[in-house]
Amino acid sequence: MIDREEAQEIIDRYGVNLTLPAVWLDDVPLDKSNRGNNLEFHKMGRDNQMIVGKYQILENSLIRIRGNRNTLIIGDDVRIRNLKLLISSDDNVVMIGAGTSWEHGAIQCGPGGSTVLIGDDCMVSSAVVIRTNDGHGIFDLASRKLVNEPQNVIIHNHVWLGNGSRVGKGTTIGAGSVLGQMSLATGRLEPNAVYGGIPAKAIRRGIVWSRTFDLPEDLIEDGFVPKLVANGERMGLVAP
Repeated sequence: MIDREEAQEIIDRYGVNLTLPAVWLDDVPLDKSNRGNNLEFHKMGRDNQMIVGKYQILENSLIRIRGNRNTLIIGDDVRIRNLKLLISSDDNVVMIGAGTSWEHGAIQCGPGGSTVLIGDDCMVSSAVVIRTNDGHGIFDLASRKLVNEPQNVIIHNHVWLGNGSRVGKGTTIGAGSVLGQMSLATGRLEPNAVYGGIPAKAIRRGIVWSRTFDLPEDLIEDGFVPKLVANGERMGLVAP
């Protein structure tokens, strides 16, 4: 189990704008008896922790943790619906930042020491899948070694993942970017850009997007993106 300082160290290591819950409650039981709004937990292992912020909506979702010393952190003002979140093996970390919304999809994190970070104010559409592994092992016949090791997924703040998009292992998406529907993100995606295709390529750079069709009122300079803090109020801008 990790404490608040250790969680912040992980965030700082990857340079993600991700706000931890204002109140740190690490005693949420992960068992079948804890259900609400059709939210279901399954746990096998020990020393697993789930820290959930205030004012969040978690509906019609499944969280399954199989392993030891895994951590799931969900920030304040998060809205998640119809998500299947699967964590396998040991020492994995999944964090979802304040103000993020997710309509439908899945996160597959593991096995062993994998990290998924999703920054503040991200907007994830329907049928979106994020995974740190390929689902099955591929081995070199001569050496008998695994050749498709899991890799971390880092999504910076204010990223929009379009309907049916996929984020593959080892992917980093810069702040303020958009991944088009049915696209596959791999490698490093620049901030403030629109990506589309399989694999996703930059279609347009120097953009900022909004949840409405109005330009964000707090936009003060090209190349900057809005930031949500823990109480859900919009506070200035941060560089990607």
